[in-house]
Amino acid sequence: MKMLLASLLMIAAYSSSAQAAAFAETSHNRHEYSAYGNLGFTKGGLNLGGDFEYNIEPVWSVGAYGRMYPADTDNNAAGLLTFGGFARVHHFKREWDFYASVGAGLLMIDQGANDETGIGPSLGLGVLYQITNKIAIGVEQMNHYGWFIDESARGLVLNELSFKVHVGL
Repeated sequence: MKMLLASLLMIAAYSSSAQAAAFAETSHNRHEYSAYGNLGFTKGGLNLGGDFEYNIEPVWSVGAYGRMYPADTDNNAAGLLTFGGFARVHHFKREWDFYASVGAGLLMIDQGANDETGIGPSLGLGVLYQITNKIAIGVEQMNHYGWFIDESARGLVLNELSFKVHVGL
């Protein structure tokens, strides 16, 4: 009897973990397009952003992003408005989606009296937790760098951590 009960518990545990893995790995991939919303805080205040993603393969995609970070002269925080493109690699582990994005974009930096416009790369690292077949929530660390820009704005322009919502379309 004990052996039968132990066997049934093992089968139930195995099937529930397999179902959880299948849930997360297919919920992202079953949608050809994805939309993301970002909300976070930087030295300048509340920042907003969004991504649109086209899933090429189950584990990688391409897309476009837009972010708006306000300036605050009291905190010596430069403002940034940026638009660009990215390539994103996903690693799924049950309900979790770990991803890395590399991209490049147009940077419009507000430094008070000295405004700059240039081009630079971006790097994003994030984790999302799947809560339904279409919706996931998580966090993202995003860095924007200025390369082709005036010397005063070269290097790391902005580093942010934001709350992120994913919706499969």
